[in-house]
Amino acid sequence: LDTLNTYDLINDVFLVKNLKINNVESSILFNNTLITKNNTNIEFYNLENGNLFSKTKIDKILKKDVKLIQAFNINNNLHLFLNNGKILIFNEKLMIKNKIDLKIKSINKVYSYQDKIFISTEKGLTYIF
Repeated sequence: LDTLNTYDLINDVFLVKNLKINNVESSILFNNTLITKNNTNIEFYNLENGNLFSKTKIDKILKKDVKLIQAFNINNNLHLFLNNGKILIFNEKLMIKNKIDLKIKSINKVYSYQDKIFISTEKGLTYIF
């Protein structure tokens, strides 16, 4: 992923066309936001206009090979789940509030069902919180 295009189906028009986003190693969509990660930053892009509205430096917090897996809004805080078992919790101003280590490795899927969070690993194990 290095180019962002956003299309409005109702009005049949591109909102964002061919916006270059550099150094993306992993990304996820959350609500109206594209969240990207590279070696030094987690960046938040508005999908309607392509604007970068927040950037958080993470080079001293996370290893380079870590990937974004899922994002949830829990108690007005953004929880970013990473494949190495860490969760970065951001406050409403998108500043890191906390970092949690679930001590679960090789996460490949995180989802929510009936107020529970399910975390699945590459080995086929699923944890329920």
